[in-house]
Amino acid sequence: MSALLFLCDVRFIQVIGKRGNYAVLRGSNLRMSCIPRESDTREERDTVMTYTWTDDKDREVVDARFTKFENGDLEIVNAHVSDSGIYKCKPETSPSTSTAQPKNVYEHKLVVYELSGHKFVTRVFISMSMFSQEIMITMLTDLLKTRVCNPELCSPGNIKVEKCQLSETKQEVCEFSIAYEAFGQMAEEQCTEACIRARMYDGLKKAEKILQKEFLRLRESPRGRIKADLTTFETHHLITCRAGFHLVKSHYKRCFPCLPGYYSEANSVECQLCNIGYYQEKYGKHECNKCEKGKTTDTMGAKNKGECVSTDKVGILGNIKQSLAALFTG
Repeated sequence: MSALLFLCDVRFIQVIGKRGNYAVLRGSNLRMSCIPRESDTREERDTVMTYTWTDDKDREVVDARFTKFENGDLEIVNAHVSDSGIYKCKPETSPSTSTAQPKNVYEHKLVVYELSGHKFVTRVFISMSMFSQEIMITMLTDLLKTRVCNPELCSPGNIKVEKCQLSETKQEVCEFSIAYEAFGQMAEEQCTEACIRARMYDGLKKAEKILQKEFLRLRESPRGRIKADLTTFETHHLITCRAGFHLVKSHYKRCFPCLPGYYSEANSVECQLCNIGYYQEKYGKHECNKCEKGKTTDTMGAKNKGECVSTDKVGILGNIKQSLAALFTG
């Protein structure tokens, strides 16, 4: 990814590197040329009559969101993470012409990324004189869902007890951490990436103020059931990626999907190889698929089901590898 050059356009947001590498924000539109600029020759373009686009498994590219043009371009509308992968384009001339068929097959790599999300974690001490921890967590969850968060501001996150202690009046108080976040969003025609980031952050700041006001209202109300000590109210700001992605800070805090053969948990900075006995064929996954019973993989990072082989064969291959290693290492 480090070699990619970022070019920002509101509608066609694309990252173009050497030999046809593209990276786009989820929901963007992009257009790929069959023949990369540095490989383009007028002679080849003048003789080419048709272009065939296939995926990395040599299957013809067919999708309602994909449009192939006569000049060899391939346009993708509303890019999905699952569109990530290798695209091959083969120029061909008409069989009736005397011109030799072009031998080149051009490969283009596409990665569909997401913007990193924003997450706020508010900590506050709450009196436990009337309710248990379990009931308080339920009430705080309801407060987030019904009074604080809406789709435009935030999504409720986990609520947990950090610690409990006795107050100066010998009453039990517990510190709760309350998470709420704005997830990475899709591209929009009227809003650049910077605009989307700012909107996510502003939404969380509004949610934080609403939460603080709700705590104040409940504390002052005789019927309020949540008595929070607002002098302990503090909020931490975190950058997040959902599971199946990893955070790349060098690329403006974008979340890139894990490649086939890899997986990640939420908020990871790197993807992990699938363990032996597991495989993953797709981009952006949070777990790997297990081989069928009686089968395993020879190495970590298997990219497809075909790499699952009988455990007996793996044992034989392992013995052969050990024997070869012994020959060269003594």
